[in-house]
Amino acid sequence: MFQLRKIAIFVITVCFLSQAYADDNSQSSKASQIQKFKISQKCYANSVADENWKRALKCAKSSLDTGRVLFNAGHKNIAALTHNYALMLSNNNQHIKADDQYTKAYKLYKKHYGKKSESVGWLLLDTANTQVNFDPRKASKNYLKALDTLSYQELFEPLMKAKISLEASIQLTGSHGLTHGTLNNAMTMSEFAYKTYFNAYGGDHAQTAMAAFTMGKISFLKGDDEAAEKFLNQSLLNADIGKYAHGLLIDIHTKNGRFDLVQKHQKALGKVLPKQDQQSKYIPVFVQSPKYPKRALQKGKEGYAIISVTITKDGGVKDTVLIEESPKKFGFGKAALKVAKKLKYSPQIEDGVAIEVPEVLYKYNFLMP
Repeated sequence: MFQLRKIAIFVITVCFLSQAYADDNSQSSKASQIQKFKISQKCYANSVADENWKRALKCAKSSLDTGRVLFNAGHKNIAALTHNYALMLSNNNQHIKADDQYTKAYKLYKKHYGKKSESVGWLLLDTANTQVNFDPRKASKNYLKALDTLSYQELFEPLMKAKISLEASIQLTGSHGLTHGTLNNAMTMSEFAYKTYFNAYGGDHAQTAMAAFTMGKISFLKGDDEAAEKFLNQSLLNADIGKYAHGLLIDIHTKNGRFDLVQKHQKALGKVLPKQDQQSKYIPVFVQSPKYPKRALQKGKEGYAIISVTITKDGGVKDTVLIEESPKKFGFGKAALKVAKKLKYSPQIEDGVAIEVPEVLYKYNFLMP
Protein backbone atom coordinates (compact mmCIF):
# COMPACT_ATOMS: atom_id res chain seq x y z
CA MET A 1 0.00 0.00 0.00
CA PHE A 2 2.66 2.55 1.01
CA GLN A 3 5.65 2.77 -1.32
CA LEU A 4 7.83 4.29 1.42
CA ARG A 5 8.04 0.84 3.02
CA LYS A 6 10.13 -0.54 0.15
CA ILE A 7 12.83 2.06 0.81
CA ALA A 8 12.81 1.29 4.53
CA ILE A 9 13.31 -2.43 3.87
CA PHE A 10 16.41 -1.72 1.78
CA VAL A 11 17.97 0.56 4.39
CA ILE A 12 17.46 -2.05 7.11
CA THR A 13 19.05 -4.69 4.89
CA VAL A 14 22.19 -2.60 4.32
CA CYS A 15 22.53 -2.01 8.06
CA PHE A 16 22.38 -5.73 8.71
CA LEU A 17 25.02 -6.51 6.14
CA SER A 18 27.34 -4.01 7.80
CA GLN A 19 26.64 -5.61 11.19
CA ALA A 20 27.30 -9.04 9.74
CA TYR A 21 30.73 -7.96 8.51
CA ALA A 22 31.57 -6.58 11.94
CA ASP A 23 30.54 -9.82 13.57
CA ASP A 24 32.55 -11.75 10.99
CA ASN A 25 35.72 -9.95 12.04
CA SER A 26 35.11 -10.29 15.78
CA GLN A 27 33.59 -13.78 15.96
CA SER A 28 35.41 -16.08 13.55
CA SER A 29 33.78 -19.14 15.14
CA LYS A 30 30.47 -18.00 13.70
CA ALA A 31 31.81 -17.52 10.17
CA SER A 32 29.47 -20.03 8.57
CA GLN A 33 26.41 -18.54 10.27
CA ILE A 34 27.46 -15.05 9.25
CA GLN A 35 27.89 -16.19 5.66
CA LYS A 36 24.46 -17.79 5.72
CA PHE A 37 23.02 -14.58 7.18
CA LYS A 38 24.58 -12.43 4.45
CA ILE A 39 23.23 -14.74 1.74
CA SER A 40 19.75 -14.65 3.26
CA GLN A 41 19.80 -10.86 3.50
CA LYS A 42 20.96 -10.47 -0.10
CA CYS A 43 18.24 -12.88 -1.20
CA TYR A 44 15.70 -10.88 0.78
CA ALA A 45 16.77 -7.53 -0.67
CA ASN A 46 16.71 -8.87 -4.25
CA SER A 47 13.33 -10.55 -3.76
CA VAL A 48 11.78 -7.35 -2.41
CA ALA A 49 13.22 -5.38 -5.34
CA ASP A 50 11.67 -7.94 -7.73
CA GLU A 51 8.42 -8.01 -5.70
CA ASN A 52 8.74 -11.78 -5.47
CA TRP A 53 6.93 -11.98 -2.14
CA LYS A 54 6.95 -15.76 -1.84
CA ARG A 55 10.72 -15.94 -2.12
CA ALA A 56 11.12 -12.83 0.06
CA LEU A 57 9.14 -14.54 2.83
CA LYS A 58 11.43 -17.57 2.73
CA CYS A 59 14.54 -15.37 2.83
CA ALA A 60 13.14 -13.16 5.63
CA LYS A 61 12.45 -16.27 7.72
CA SER A 62 15.97 -17.57 7.06
CA SER A 63 17.45 -14.19 8.03
CA LEU A 64 15.47 -14.15 11.26
CA ASP A 65 16.39 -17.73 12.17
CA THR A 66 20.09 -17.10 11.52
CA GLY A 67 19.93 -13.74 13.25
CA ARG A 68 18.72 -15.45 16.42
CA VAL A 69 22.01 -17.38 16.46
CA LEU A 70 24.13 -14.29 15.90
CA PHE A 71 22.29 -11.85 18.19
CA ASN A 72 20.65 -12.15 21.58
CA ALA A 73 16.84 -12.32 21.73
CA GLY A 74 16.43 -8.69 22.80
CA HIS A 75 18.85 -7.20 20.25
CA LYS A 76 17.59 -4.33 18.09
CA ASN A 77 18.58 -6.30 14.97
CA ILE A 78 16.12 -9.02 15.97
CA ALA A 79 13.44 -6.34 16.16
CA ALA A 80 14.03 -5.23 12.57
CA LEU A 81 14.42 -8.80 11.26
CA THR A 82 11.10 -9.66 12.90
CA HIS A 83 9.57 -6.55 11.33
CA ASN A 84 10.74 -7.62 7.87
CA TYR A 85 9.43 -11.14 8.43
CA ALA A 86 6.03 -9.75 9.45
CA LEU A 87 5.92 -7.57 6.33
CA MET A 88 6.49 -10.57 4.10
CA LEU A 89 3.90 -12.67 5.94
CA SER A 90 1.40 -9.90 5.26
CA ASN A 91 2.42 -9.66 1.60
CA ASN A 92 1.68 -13.38 1.35
CA ASN A 93 -1.80 -12.90 2.90
CA GLN A 94 -0.82 -14.52 6.21
CA HIS A 95 -2.23 -11.58 8.14
CA ILE A 96 -2.92 -13.20 11.51
CA LYS A 97 0.62 -14.59 11.74
CA ALA A 98 2.00 -11.23 10.60
CA ASP A 99 0.09 -9.42 13.34
CA ASP A 100 1.67 -11.67 15.96
CA GLN A 101 5.16 -10.90 14.64
CA TYR A 102 4.44 -7.17 14.59
CA THR A 103 3.56 -7.36 18.28
CA LYS A 104 6.95 -8.92 19.04
CA ALA A 105 8.79 -6.31 16.98
CA TYR A 106 6.83 -3.49 18.63
CA LYS A 107 8.00 -4.49 22.13
CA LEU A 108 11.64 -4.50 21.03
CA TYR A 109 11.42 -1.24 19.07
CA LYS A 110 9.80 0.49 22.03
CA LYS A 111 12.55 -0.82 24.33
CA HIS A 112 15.41 0.36 22.10
CA TYR A 113 14.06 3.53 20.51
CA GLY A 114 11.10 4.68 22.60
CA LYS A 115 7.36 4.60 21.86
CA LYS A 116 7.46 7.88 19.89
CA SER A 117 10.33 6.82 17.63
CA GLU A 118 10.24 6.71 13.84
CA SER A 119 10.76 2.92 13.89
CA VAL A 120 7.69 2.46 16.07
CA GLY A 121 5.68 4.80 13.82
CA TRP A 122 6.38 2.84 10.63
CA LEU A 123 5.82 -0.44 12.45
CA LEU A 124 2.38 0.72 13.63
CA LEU A 125 1.54 1.73 10.08
CA ASP A 126 2.52 -1.70 8.74
CA THR A 127 0.54 -3.31 11.55
CA ALA A 128 -2.56 -1.32 10.60
CA ASN A 129 -2.14 -2.25 6.92
CA THR A 130 -2.27 -5.89 7.98
CA GLN A 131 -5.10 -5.55 10.51
CA VAL A 132 -7.38 -3.81 7.99
CA ASN A 133 -7.78 -7.24 6.36
CA PHE A 134 -9.37 -8.85 9.43
CA ASP A 135 -10.02 -6.22 12.12
CA PRO A 136 -10.67 -2.70 10.72
CA ARG A 137 -11.49 -1.40 14.22
CA LYS A 138 -7.97 -2.15 15.47
CA ALA A 139 -6.50 -0.98 12.18
CA SER A 140 -8.19 2.43 12.41
CA LYS A 141 -6.77 2.97 15.91
CA ASN A 142 -3.27 1.98 14.84
CA TYR A 143 -3.43 4.22 11.77
CA LEU A 144 -4.13 7.19 14.03
CA LYS A 145 -1.47 6.09 16.51
CA ALA A 146 1.08 5.69 13.70
CA LEU A 147 0.32 9.11 12.25
CA ASP A 148 0.59 10.70 15.69
CA THR A 149 3.94 8.98 16.31
CA LEU A 150 5.37 9.87 12.90
CA SER A 151 4.28 13.49 13.36
CA TYR A 152 7.05 13.81 15.95
CA GLN A 153 9.63 13.18 13.21
CA GLU A 154 11.18 16.26 11.62
CA LEU A 155 11.10 14.86 8.07
CA PHE A 156 7.46 13.72 8.28
CA GLU A 157 5.91 16.61 6.31
CA PRO A 158 2.17 17.43 6.15
CA LEU A 159 1.82 16.24 2.54
CA MET A 160 3.32 12.86 3.45
CA LYS A 161 0.93 12.63 6.39
CA ALA A 162 -1.98 13.60 4.12
CA LYS A 163 -1.05 10.89 1.60
CA ILE A 164 -0.93 8.19 4.24
CA SER A 165 -4.11 9.49 5.92
CA LEU A 166 -6.08 9.38 2.68
CA GLU A 167 -4.81 5.92 1.70
CA ALA A 168 -5.66 4.61 5.16
CA SER A 169 -9.20 6.04 4.90
CA ILE A 170 -9.70 4.42 1.52
CA GLN A 171 -8.43 1.09 2.85
CA LEU A 172 -10.80 1.25 5.82
CA THR A 173 -13.90 2.14 3.79
CA GLY A 174 -13.23 -0.84 1.53
CA SER A 175 -13.07 -3.34 4.40
CA HIS A 176 -15.93 -5.31 5.95
CA GLY A 177 -17.30 -5.25 9.49
CA LEU A 178 -17.15 -1.45 9.75
CA THR A 179 -18.27 0.08 13.03
CA HIS A 180 -19.35 3.64 13.81
CA GLY A 181 -16.04 4.24 15.59
CA THR A 182 -14.02 2.92 12.64
CA LEU A 183 -15.85 5.23 10.25
CA ASN A 184 -15.26 8.17 12.58
CA ASN A 185 -11.53 7.44 12.63
CA ALA A 186 -11.51 7.16 8.84
CA MET A 187 -13.31 10.50 8.65
CA THR A 188 -10.73 12.15 10.91
CA MET A 189 -7.93 11.07 8.58
CA SER A 190 -9.70 12.00 5.35
CA GLU A 191 -10.62 15.42 6.77
CA PHE A 192 -6.95 16.09 7.54
CA ALA A 193 -6.00 14.99 4.02
CA TYR A 194 -8.65 17.23 2.47
CA LYS A 195 -7.56 20.35 4.39
CA THR A 196 -3.89 19.73 3.63
CA TYR A 197 -4.41 19.10 -0.08
CA PHE A 198 -6.86 22.00 -0.40
CA ASN A 199 -4.35 24.44 1.12
CA ALA A 200 -1.54 23.08 -1.05
CA TYR A 201 -3.27 22.53 -4.41
CA GLY A 202 -6.82 23.91 -4.34
CA GLY A 203 -10.21 22.25 -4.58
CA ASP A 204 -9.96 20.86 -8.12
CA HIS A 205 -6.78 18.83 -7.57
CA ALA A 206 -7.21 15.05 -7.87
CA GLN A 207 -6.00 14.37 -4.32
CA THR A 208 -8.25 17.06 -2.84
CA ALA A 209 -11.23 15.70 -4.75
CA MET A 210 -10.43 12.12 -3.73
CA ALA A 211 -10.35 13.18 -0.08
CA ALA A 212 -13.73 14.89 -0.51
CA PHE A 213 -15.13 11.80 -2.24
CA THR A 214 -13.85 9.59 0.59
CA MET A 215 -15.55 11.82 3.17
CA GLY A 216 -18.72 11.58 1.12
CA LYS A 217 -18.49 7.81 0.95
CA ILE A 218 -17.95 7.59 4.72
CA SER A 219 -20.99 9.78 5.31
CA PHE A 220 -22.96 7.62 2.87
CA LEU A 221 -21.98 4.51 4.81
CA LYS A 222 -23.08 6.19 8.04
CA GLY A 223 -26.46 7.04 6.52
CA ASP A 224 -25.85 10.82 6.70
CA ASP A 225 -27.15 11.83 3.26
CA GLU A 226 -26.86 15.57 3.92
CA ALA A 227 -23.15 15.41 4.74
CA ALA A 228 -22.54 12.88 1.96
CA GLU A 229 -24.13 15.21 -0.61
CA LYS A 230 -22.01 18.13 0.59
CA PHE A 231 -18.69 16.27 0.32
CA LEU A 232 -19.54 14.49 -2.93
CA ASN A 233 -20.44 17.81 -4.55
CA GLN A 234 -17.01 19.13 -3.53
CA SER A 235 -15.36 16.19 -5.29
CA LEU A 236 -17.11 17.14 -8.54
CA LEU A 237 -14.53 19.90 -9.05
CA ASN A 238 -12.31 17.20 -10.52
CA ALA A 239 -13.90 15.37 -13.47
CA ASP A 240 -11.90 12.16 -13.03
CA ILE A 241 -13.08 11.78 -9.42
CA GLY A 242 -16.47 13.33 -10.03
CA LYS A 243 -17.71 10.49 -12.23
CA TYR A 244 -17.72 8.26 -9.15
CA ALA A 245 -19.41 10.92 -7.04
CA HIS A 246 -22.21 11.28 -9.59
CA GLY A 247 -23.15 7.64 -9.06
CA LEU A 248 -23.56 8.00 -5.28
CA LEU A 249 -25.35 11.33 -5.64
CA ILE A 250 -27.86 9.76 -8.00
CA ASP A 251 -28.53 7.07 -5.40
CA ILE A 252 -28.99 9.67 -2.64
CA HIS A 253 -31.31 11.88 -4.70
CA THR A 254 -33.35 8.92 -5.93
CA LYS A 255 -33.88 7.81 -2.34
CA ASN A 256 -34.96 11.32 -1.34
CA GLY A 257 -37.23 11.87 -4.35
CA ARG A 258 -35.14 14.65 -5.95
CA PHE A 259 -35.59 13.45 -9.50
CA ASP A 260 -34.58 16.83 -10.95
CA LEU A 261 -31.13 16.34 -9.42
CA VAL A 262 -31.09 12.69 -10.51
CA GLN A 263 -31.53 13.81 -14.10
CA LYS A 264 -28.86 16.49 -13.68
CA HIS A 265 -26.24 13.99 -12.54
CA GLN A 266 -27.28 11.46 -15.17
CA LYS A 267 -26.66 14.04 -17.90
CA ALA A 268 -23.34 14.98 -16.34
CA LEU A 269 -22.28 11.33 -16.39
CA GLY A 270 -23.20 11.08 -20.05
CA LYS A 271 -20.53 13.69 -20.78
CA VAL A 272 -17.68 12.12 -18.82
CA LEU A 273 -18.23 8.37 -19.19
CA PRO A 274 -17.02 6.50 -22.28
CA LYS A 275 -19.60 4.60 -24.29
CA GLN A 276 -20.04 1.07 -22.97
CA ASP A 277 -21.77 -2.09 -24.09
CA GLN A 278 -22.60 -5.43 -22.51
CA GLN A 279 -19.08 -6.66 -23.13
CA SER A 280 -17.50 -3.77 -21.22
CA LYS A 281 -16.01 -4.19 -17.79
CA TYR A 282 -18.44 -2.31 -15.57
CA ILE A 283 -16.72 -1.06 -12.43
CA PRO A 284 -18.90 -0.42 -9.35
CA VAL A 285 -18.50 2.86 -7.49
CA PHE A 286 -19.55 1.20 -4.24
CA VAL A 287 -19.02 -2.38 -3.06
CA GLN A 288 -19.83 -3.81 0.34
CA SER A 289 -17.54 -6.67 1.29
CA PRO A 290 -19.40 -9.93 2.00
CA LYS A 291 -19.11 -11.70 5.33
CA TYR A 292 -16.73 -14.66 5.12
CA PRO A 293 -18.79 -17.88 5.34
CA LYS A 294 -18.26 -19.45 8.76
CA ARG A 295 -17.82 -23.01 7.47
CA ALA A 296 -15.26 -21.91 4.87
CA LEU A 297 -13.37 -19.95 7.51
CA GLN A 298 -13.25 -22.96 9.84
CA LYS A 299 -12.02 -25.23 7.04
CA GLY A 300 -9.49 -22.69 5.76
CA LYS A 301 -11.14 -22.55 2.33
CA GLU A 302 -10.75 -19.70 -0.14
CA GLY A 303 -13.01 -19.21 -3.14
CA TYR A 304 -15.08 -16.89 -5.28
CA ALA A 305 -18.61 -16.21 -6.46
CA ILE A 306 -19.74 -14.60 -9.71
CA ILE A 307 -23.01 -12.69 -9.60
CA SER A 308 -25.07 -11.41 -12.53
CA VAL A 309 -26.99 -8.16 -12.03
CA THR A 310 -29.00 -5.67 -14.01
CA ILE A 311 -27.77 -2.10 -13.61
CA THR A 312 -30.83 0.10 -13.15
CA LYS A 313 -31.23 3.59 -14.56
CA ASP A 314 -30.19 5.18 -11.30
CA GLY A 315 -27.05 3.03 -10.91
CA GLY A 316 -28.53 0.52 -8.48
CA VAL A 317 -28.94 -3.17 -9.26
CA LYS A 318 -31.74 -5.72 -9.54
CA ASP A 319 -32.20 -9.28 -10.78
CA THR A 320 -29.20 -10.57 -8.80
CA VAL A 321 -28.42 -14.15 -9.81
CA LEU A 322 -25.61 -16.50 -8.76
CA ILE A 323 -23.78 -17.62 -11.89
CA GLU A 324 -20.89 -19.55 -10.43
CA GLU A 325 -19.23 -20.32 -7.10
CA SER A 326 -16.09 -22.28 -6.30
CA PRO A 327 -15.70 -24.39 -4.33
CA LYS A 328 -19.34 -25.28 -3.89
CA LYS A 329 -21.18 -25.97 -0.63
CA PHE A 330 -19.11 -23.55 1.46
CA GLY A 331 -21.51 -20.61 1.31
CA PHE A 332 -19.58 -18.28 -0.99
CA GLY A 333 -22.51 -17.80 -3.36
CA LYS A 334 -24.99 -17.14 -0.55
CA ALA A 335 -22.68 -14.60 1.10
CA ALA A 336 -22.14 -12.78 -2.20
CA LEU A 337 -25.86 -12.62 -2.97
CA LYS A 338 -26.54 -11.00 0.41
CA VAL A 339 -24.42 -7.95 -0.44
CA ALA A 340 -24.78 -7.90 -4.24
CA LYS A 341 -28.02 -5.90 -3.95
CA LYS A 342 -25.98 -3.05 -2.44
CA LEU A 343 -23.68 -2.69 -5.44
CA LYS A 344 -23.70 0.84 -6.88
CA TYR A 345 -22.67 1.71 -10.41
CA SER A 346 -22.48 4.92 -12.33
CA PRO A 347 -25.73 5.01 -14.35
CA GLN A 348 -25.14 3.96 -17.92
CA ILE A 349 -25.92 6.84 -20.25
CA GLU A 350 -26.83 6.48 -23.92
CA ASP A 351 -27.56 9.60 -25.98
CA GLY A 352 -27.97 11.55 -22.75
CA VAL A 353 -30.56 9.13 -21.36
CA ALA A 354 -30.03 6.62 -18.55
CA ILE A 355 -30.60 3.01 -19.60
CA GLU A 356 -30.77 -0.37 -17.88
CA VAL A 357 -27.99 -2.85 -18.57
CA PRO A 358 -28.76 -6.54 -17.98
CA GLU A 359 -26.40 -9.45 -17.29
CA VAL A 360 -23.49 -7.49 -15.89
CA LEU A 361 -21.11 -9.81 -14.02
CA TYR A 362 -19.30 -9.05 -10.77
CA LYS A 363 -16.86 -11.40 -9.05
CA TYR A 364 -16.45 -11.56 -5.26
CA ASN A 365 -13.14 -13.07 -4.16
CA PHE A 366 -12.90 -14.67 -0.73
CA LEU A 367 -9.35 -14.74 0.62
CA MET A 368 -8.45 -16.09 4.03
CA PRO A 369 -7.52 -13.38 6.57
